[in-house]
Amino acid sequence: DYRDNGARRSIYDGTYPKPYFTLEEGRLVLHDEHLRLSRLDRLALFLRQRSVLFLELRRLLTTSGRDEDPDAPREEHPPANDLTIALLQRLAALARAHQIRLIIAIVPNLREFIRPSRRVTRILAAPGLTGVELADLRPALEARGINRVTFQEYSLDSTFHANARGQR
Repeated sequence: DYRDNGARRSIYDGTYPKPYFTLEEGRLVLHDEHLRLSRLDRLALFLRQRSVLFLELRRLLTTSGRDEDPDAPREEHPPANDLTIALLQRLAALARAHQIRLIIAIVPNLREFIRPSRRVTRILAAPGLTGVELADLRPALEARGINRVTFQEYSLDSTFHANARGQR
């Protein structure tokens, strides 16, 4: 997920810690030390998953009154682009080393049905992706009647996590 690559926790719920990468002096650096949770952190994660009371108290105690993850990225920006391309370059190198055919699927979000993104162009132009095939799913989805007007009928959210109808 384009925006999720550099986040310490899942951007979808802000709860689950996950490994992530940063780019440091052009190198990908894996960060996973935060996955070794203390007992207190494991208890807090358990309560966030299962306790409405815990979530409400947490929301009330935050200064902004909102339950936001400070580690979640706020918007797409050039470092997210660079990080994603670096991850794809590493994946492409591994695929070449093991003689695996790599196909990258570009799944459009609602905004890309309204105004096409430059994301595909940036990925195609990136060095180190020679031999990688890109499958832009937007034309195929449009051929099946999915567009900016009908998008919500097929998706659970604005990032095209397909609902049952979209899966069909």
